[in-house]
Amino acid sequence: MFIVLEGLDGVGKSTLIRGLREAMDAKTIRTPAPWMSGIRTDFEDMSDEITSSYYDLCNKVASEDVKNSEGRTIVCDRYAVSTASRRLSERFVRSNEQSFYFSSLYSWEYPKDLIEPDICLHIRLDEQVRARRVRERGGMTESEYRLEKDARYRSNILNIFDTLCDVVVDITGLNPEDAVKHVLNSINAFKFRRAQTLEAFWE
Repeated sequence: MFIVLEGLDGVGKSTLIRGLREAMDAKTIRTPAPWMSGIRTDFEDMSDEITSSYYDLCNKVASEDVKNSEGRTIVCDRYAVSTASRRLSERFVRSNEQSFYFSSLYSWEYPKDLIEPDICLHIRLDEQVRARRVRERGGMTESEYRLEKDARYRSNILNIFDTLCDVVVDITGLNPEDAVKHVLNSINAFKFRRAQTLEAFWE
């Protein structure tokens, strides 16, 4: 099973992924991969097109990792939806492209050269808590500053995640252990609904 956790920086994806790894005996990966993350800041300072191309490559590396996992459960921190959110949000801020933005959002599909996850979850957290966590860990990137200062931009990113992910999971107020249980329950509920849908389809 291939599971992806998406969401803004500071929502607690890393903690959740550690918990899911233990609970599901899963392998964990992230985009960018550790060996590619050292040059991330170099690309963040470039044009949106070049930056997105860097993340496209990171997604391909993750996809190859999943392909070589020999059937083991994989939990991934960020993937194609994060890259799509970057591209789509930039279209939204250009007022003359908003119709193109909505068309692109609702027609978006996983890139054909990537393995599609079995479930993609958008992890949400109260914004004040999330922003405080990001500030406290220091070394904020330009995109993190923008997410904190520009409420319209942040709201749009959240809407993209909500739309493109399979499930939205709000972990506000939950301790790490309960947050992991909540995510596990959300995964199992999604699997059950999908099985019910497939069963109805074949009847």
